[in-house]
Amino acid sequence: MELDFNGFAQEICRLVPDHLPIKYRGSRIRIEEKRKNNDLVLHGIAILPEGMSAIPLIYLENYYGRYINEGRDPDDLAQDIVDLFCKHMPEVADIKIPDLSFRSVKDLLRVRLINSRSNPELLSELVSRPVGCGFSLTAYIDLPSGSGVSGMIQVTRELAAKNGYDETLVINNAVWNSSVRDPARLTDITEMLYGNEDSDLLKEGTITDRSHPLVLSNKSGELGAAALFYPGMMKKISEITGGDYYVLPSSVHELIILPDSSELDSGRLMETVLKVNRFMLGIEEKLCDRVFLYRSDIDRLIVAEDMEKDRDQDMERA
Repeated sequence: MELDFNGFAQEICRLVPDHLPIKYRGSRIRIEEKRKNNDLVLHGIAILPEGMSAIPLIYLENYYGRYINEGRDPDDLAQDIVDLFCKHMPEVADIKIPDLSFRSVKDLLRVRLINSRSNPELLSELVSRPVGCGFSLTAYIDLPSGSGVSGMIQVTRELAAKNGYDETLVINNAVWNSSVRDPARLTDITEMLYGNEDSDLLKEGTITDRSHPLVLSNKSGELGAAALFYPGMMKKISEITGGDYYVLPSSVHELIILPDSSELDSGRLMETVLKVNRFMLGIEEKLCDRVFLYRSDIDRLIVAEDMEKDRDQDMERA
């Protein structure tokens, strides 16, 4: 009889201990539910060896898909999960979780950008700040390791209250730390495609060809969409592009910047964003379906669709 997801998860929990190597025998096994971007709820299996402070969480939804769609045996999938756990455990073991006093975590705070409308449940849990155009910044604690692998602890309101954090100070520190320790990077898309990792228009100055799309992210390339909301960033990009520009939210990791011109149509740009979101991104990577315009005359980011509606109404009144 085919198992439903809950039954599959319990079966994997039962099978995993039999496949663990000797040094991980006796580990506690449990299922953890995690709310991710766009209020996506995933279920991960946590294998907790004694004495470990950080552990990899292996999400089961893809494994269940293999069970349903490919007819994979749960016992074989349990072995795959253990193999993945053993592969990453040495890296994860190098991650050190600090005590959670504000003094210990203040320099580890970072910020990410999420869509407020598609994350009502997540925003109800997290320390956050609305930044306009339907976006919010949320804070997390970055947990680097010597092996280059990092983890994160999202700063929930419960965590903040328990440890006496001031929520405003948390966001302020997170924005500042991100801008300094994971600085923004603006690249001509052709330079990016050629793999020129040294190219950065934020350091080089103005562009020479306004027809080229630009890519805004951060140095790490992770959760780089937040870089648009680093202090002074929108105005800095305007100085480089020579005026107004469109912002296409290609993912939570990067944004496409298009200098404004008479050849660009916000409706067609939105169609492009919709296609990318539908066919090229997973739910967790999607930022939003809208297109935005930075207007240099008012130093403000606006929804391009709203601007077009205002123009249409003005024409009707005329």
